[in-house]
Amino acid sequence: QITKTLISLQLEMAKLAVLQNNDDEYQASLNNCIKLIEANLRTNVPDVNDLVDQLIVLKNFKLKQSIPEIDDALALLEETHTS
Repeated sequence: QITKTLISLQLEMAKLAVLQNNDDEYQASLNNCIKLIEANLRTNVPDVNDLVDQLIVLKNFKLKQSIPEIDDALALLEETHTS
């Protein structure tokens, strides 16, 4: 029961991270969730393996998408602001 609660908490933290556009917290929460599942649930059960696979797909999604032109423009703005 404690493990299920911890997994649920990690998923809630991931949702909150998405709302805050915080990629680092999103990645950490999903990573913790995957580790909890693999360490505490029987991974020889197909549904558990499917869940882990789906969480890995979600974890591979980056909230902070990088566009070089925008990154360059922001760097120039920051440079002029500090000058």
